[in-house]
Amino acid sequence: EKEIFSAVMRLVKILPVSNYSLLKELLKLLNVISSNSSMNKMTSDNLSIVFGPTILRSINPDPLKALNDTTKSNDITLFIINNYKDIFEEEKPEKCEWTTKNKGKLTKKESQFFDNLQIGTVKLAQNLLHEQTRKSMTGI
Repeated sequence: EKEIFSAVMRLVKILPVSNYSLLKELLKLLNVISSNSSMNKMTSDNLSIVFGPTILRSINPDPLKALNDTTKSNDITLFIINNYKDIFEEEKPEKCEWTTKNKGKLTKKESQFFDNLQIGTVKLAQNLLHEQTRKSMTGI
């Protein structure tokens, strides 16, 4: 688990600012939703199944391999939801600017993971997640 945490921290640190902000906001919301799972039935496991394939999309064209990647993306998403505070509250990116130079510092697996990371814009996350989803799913 310590190894996974270190790998996730390294990847999160090198995300572009907009991707970092969106991922942080999305996972903050998912963490809040899962903390209210007794009321909304959305555990972190359920949330990772729903959001994992969207956050970490496989680029593999082979359906069987893509399905295997989905399982991995769900596991990683579950880990990040459950460890949100340790990952995002403690660590602020010093300078999140993605360049091809940064990619050379990653292992091959980390580089593939980063390439598979498919995230939209911060504005979309703020508008959709804060105004619609949080209110309806958490009851807050």
